[in-house]
Amino acid sequence: MTKLFNFHLIESWDGAVTHVMANGTIKFKPGHDASRRLDLHKQFSWDASHYRCLHTCFVPRSSLDQGSGLARPNVSENRRKGVTTLLRKALNRLLGKPNVSDWKMEKYARGPLVTVDVSTFFPKGTGA
Repeated sequence: MTKLFNFHLIESWDGAVTHVMANGTIKFKPGHDASRRLDLHKQFSWDASHYRCLHTCFVPRSSLDQGSGLARPNVSENRRKGVTTLLRKALNRLLGKPNVSDWKMEKYARGPLVTVDVSTFFPKGTGA
């Protein structure tokens, strides 16, 4: 899901923002609130939508990546501290395994596997 923010409606955005444009506490100006979101993904299928987001967290970044099909950790997961996290990262490194985002695997890797045409994301002549 892609988010577009109308910052004109926001009075303040406080607290710990652990990922780009996420978390924290948003205080809206009088007369506005978060319930006025337009969830286009609930109204239109992929095929019918004119506004699409291609999330590529499962796609290898380069030919050097192992291409395991597992989701890469996001910034907040990479910075997470704690004995369990540090031990898991160290063990994965020793075993030559990639670190995996448990959160992305839980939230994104669900439902039936589908194949869609994404050629419009990669116009000819762009090197992609």
